[in-house]
Amino acid sequence: MPWLKPHFPGLDLESPKTTALHRELIRSKPMLRRWYAERYDGYLKRIGPDRSGRHVELGSGGGFLKEVFPEAITSSVRREDKEAGLVDRVLDAHALDLEDGSVDSFFLLDVLHHLQDPASFFHELSRCLKRGGFAWIVDPANTALSRVVYKNFHHEDFDPDSPTWGHEHAGTLAQANQATAWIVFVRDRPLFEGRYPELEISRIETHTFLSYILSGGLSYEPLIPGWAQPAARAAEFLARPLMPWVGQSMTVLLVKR
Repeated sequence: MPWLKPHFPGLDLESPKTTALHRELIRSKPMLRRWYAERYDGYLKRIGPDRSGRHVELGSGGGFLKEVFPEAITSSVRREDKEAGLVDRVLDAHALDLEDGSVDSFFLLDVLHHLQDPASFFHELSRCLKRGGFAWIVDPANTALSRVVYKNFHHEDFDPDSPTWGHEHAGTLAQANQATAWIVFVRDRPLFEGRYPELEISRIETHTFLSYILSGGLSYEPLIPGWAQPAARAAEFLARPLMPWVGQSMTVLLVKR
């Protein structure tokens, strides 16, 4: 489709250069940067004004949480990102190198659907969180509009009918099931609550109508010029009552009882 102009055609998503390129894109695209900033703002409001304690971002990628929350511990599963100075720690969500009950909060932005075995992560999450600690998880939603977008205009799979939570993949970015969060927390909510009674699903919010799509995300050039972006933001605000049908993302708050 000629109106979709990809960034860095042919880019190997598993290349060590990918994180740096994504970092550049997020900072250079106003609408995309604003979308990230809004996700960070929700997380920080949940933490509150006292930001002491241990707060860990998993799969930090090219984001800029550290700029708005310097106390956060950023991380990547790739050692190359740590060696390049892009993150603080090398952490694998399936086997976290963190002490029991040592973390006040975890933040995951578009990470859960990349995990090969989410069940292992939830066990680790429960182990590492303090009582009253929480995980703030942002991932793709499953709505009438999002199904069209993710199935037709994204390189990652979107399979809400998958019988399992995890998936087989060769790398950390190239393959995923974007419906994972919806499968776990909505379709299979009773199963999740039975397996992890210590992790309360405190809130699920569906959001993001046009902003991420029109920004082009991390894959495409912006679909609208800069002068039209205020109108897109206004449309997003007005569409809030319609988010169960048009929302592209969902935020899930898990609290350790």
